[in-house]
Amino acid sequence: MPNPLPEKTKKEKWKERKGRGRRIWELEILLQEQKELTHRQTERALKYKAGCKKEKQAGAEQAKAMWIRNLQERFREFGYEKAEEVDSLADMARSTAAHQVMGEDVIVLPHCEAALREVMERGFKFLWGISANSWSEATPEQKSLTFCF
Repeated sequence: MPNPLPEKTKKEKWKERKGRGRRIWELEILLQEQKELTHRQTERALKYKAGCKKEKQAGAEQAKAMWIRNLQERFREFGYEKAEEVDSLADMARSTAAHQVMGEDVIVLPHCEAALREVMERGFKFLWGISANSWSEATPEQKSLTFCF
């Protein structure tokens, strides 16, 4: 049976290879451009997201400042004539809280350094007469025990 397609000459084969190589080269260039485009789009999206986050934080800070200002203007509702009296009341409450310790306020951290944790546990047991691990079994007298310093 005779061959229906005549054999290609060297020149035709070379042109075909050259054309195939050129198509591959063009596809590689296209792929590289697509990667760069995707990279630029990703960078742009990240910058936009960071900008939105900054705007949200700034808005939250403004809202908090406004809330504090509104509270400072409501001193008459608490029965005071000046805003400074409310501030002094808050300072007094903070000071009292800082100098009174109850067993429920004490935290013995299990993940802190072993020597420090041991010292905290011994101090807790010395003051309240019960270990921090068994605080749930403490008597009402032990739970109501408050140390002022």
